[in-house]
Amino acid sequence: MKILALDNALRITGWSIFEDSKLVSYGKFTIAANDDLSKRLGEYWKQLDTLYEANQFDYLYFEDCQQQANAQTYHKLSMVKATILLWCYFHEMPYTVLSPSEWRKILRGEHGRNFGRTRVENKKVAKALVADLYKIEATEDECDSICIGIAGMLEQKKHTSAF
Repeated sequence: MKILALDNALRITGWSIFEDSKLVSYGKFTIAANDDLSKRLGEYWKQLDTLYEANQFDYLYFEDCQQQANAQTYHKLSMVKATILLWCYFHEMPYTVLSPSEWRKILRGEHGRNFGRTRVENKKVAKALVADLYKIEATEDECDSICIGIAGMLEQKKHTSAF
């Protein structure tokens, strides 16, 4: 099975591809910040199409949006989430949405990593985990997508029966 994991955002989105539970590629895409919101969301859709055409993934994991101090930021992140959900619907793509606290808890249990209380601390832990597991130096957004993918696959294994 081929999986796409996203650390979704409206500006920089980290992505990673796993095949048979192995990391095979990762990267990020950037959406222009000064464009109209509808154009930015349309570009997001196109980026998902491009990732699909290049990788033919079977499943998608992505991060849920969490409450932000700035209500406008939360609203925009919710629109990104809706874009991903609609893309999945129209492409008949199964998916799982993981909250930030959920995927970090899964990785804490499986890999013994204690994520911090701040965004900076959490990004540092994700980068260190990815460096330890894969011996790569990826960006923060790429590392978060890789961690989301790992956590999603671990969680899915727990709910998959052999019978």
